[in-house]
Amino acid sequence: MPWRHLVVMVVVVATAVPASAADGTADGVVNGQASNDPRLVQAIADYRALKLERAMTAVDTFLFDGSISSTERAQALLLHGLCSAQLGEPVAARTTFVQAYAQDPDVVLAVPIPKKVQSLMDSARAEVLARPPATTTTTDTTTTNATTTTTGPSPTFISGAIVVGVGGAALIGAGVAGVIGASLASSSDDPAATQREAVERADAANTALVVAAISGVAGAAAVAVGVGLVSFAE
Repeated sequence: MPWRHLVVMVVVVATAVPASAADGTADGVVNGQASNDPRLVQAIADYRALKLERAMTAVDTFLFDGSISSTERAQALLLHGLCSAQLGEPVAARTTFVQAYAQDPDVVLAVPIPKKVQSLMDSARAEVLARPPATTTTTDTTTTNATTTTTGPSPTFISGAIVVGVGGAALIGAGVAGVIGASLASSSDDPAATQREAVERADAANTALVVAAISGVAGAAAVAVGVGLVSFAE
């Protein structure tokens, strides 16, 4: 075989070696469909070419685009974490892996991944999957209208007041009747009055005094009952 042909074969074989083998790592490839966005495609190409810092810068710019899908965002975060891990920042890389799997737990990216970095990715994904599902809290926003009710005197109070009034009137009537009775009794002793007039005046006086006595007792009782009702109502 001519030596020129041998050189060509060696060059072809050398360029076909995976990036993971070139850097001494295992071929830990996450199989899946890459994004069709040219920016992310270029960032992946830079990663494959070991231009890690350039790939990270491209991913940072890509992530600022609010129109990208959740899957593309997860893939970009995954790629960013891969670059960070291989640039000696495992803590930052794991945080980014968690963010990626939080976007899409099944995110995949067809690129070479060192074994140690793959373990970091698996740990981040397990953390996300172990999280409890998000719960929706419903807040009761019902507004209760306060109603202020103004109440008047109770029926018991009113009844008591009426009874007191009636009792008071009865006492006044008893007083008037007593005065009339006393006046008639005094006039029945008038020497100028005939015997018949004296008898009539004496009878009227007795009647007035009896009415006064009965009215007085009834009025006092009514007042007492009315005061009791008013006190009970309060």
